[in-house]
Amino acid sequence: MMMMMMIETAPMVDLRPRDVDGLVDELQAYHVIYSPLFQRREQRYWSGEYLRGLFLEMPSKSVKPMVLTLHGADANAICAMQ
Repeated sequence: MMMMMMIETAPMVDLRPRDVDGLVDELQAYHVIYSPLFQRREQRYWSGEYLRGLFLEMPSKSVKPMVLTLHGADANAICAMQ
C-alpha cells in the first residue's frame, strides 16, 4: 500500500501597496551596504537599477522589459543590465 504524502505549499500572500511601502527604502539601504562589493561603478549602478526594476508593476520581471520601462529602447542599457 502506497502512502500519500501531504505537500505543504507556500501560504497565500495577500499584500497591498501600503504593506510594502517601506520596502523600497529598505532595499536601497541594502544596496548601499553591498554595492561596494562590485568592482566597477557600472556594476554598482546596474545592480541598483535591477533591484528598482523588481518593484515595477509589470507581468515580466526579466531584464529587457525592466530596461525598456526604466530607460526606453536603449540596446546598450539592456546589455549593461544583463
